[in-house]
Amino acid sequence: MRKLFASLLIALATVVVSSSAFAADVWVKTHVTVNSCGYYSSTTGRFAVFFGDQQLPWGTRVTLIHGLNGVKQAHDNPAALEWQIRQETQMMSAAPFTWHTEFDVTLAQRSSPERFDRLAMVFRVELPTGETYFENGGSEWGFYEAKVGNMSTVNACSPSPDYETSEIGVIVR
Repeated sequence: MRKLFASLLIALATVVVSSSAFAADVWVKTHVTVNSCGYYSSTTGRFAVFFGDQQLPWGTRVTLIHGLNGVKQAHDNPAALEWQIRQETQMMSAAPFTWHTEFDVTLAQRSSPERFDRLAMVFRVELPTGETYFENGGSEWGFYEAKVGNMSTVNACSPSPDYETSEIGVIVR
């Protein structure tokens, strides 16, 4: 009986330790703006990215590594684009156990065949002990992906909608 109890206790501890890597909450709000009322010029996206994890100790630093995913229209043969315009942004503490950053990116330009409609994200977490790990949705090459609001409904001649909460997906690779 003692061996069974000890085995169950070890199994439970293993589950608790291994599940801590998946405790992060990620949410994104987007605001899309068309920068011209008449002739189409460009579309800009403002992203507000939040990262929360109740298990992280005080003094933890979080860096957002992000890029844009979309499509390049080349005649009748569109090509997928991933992790374009890759950047790293230090996130600031917004509340206990919550980090936040905001930034603007160009999603489309009149003179370019590239159109971006998704934000790819990985979070580098630096603990006060010096240990660093990447929160990427749980797979070796995975990442989080936030869909931009419906760009086809945005019109520069009418008021833009407020921030929209984006649908978050986990891309497993």
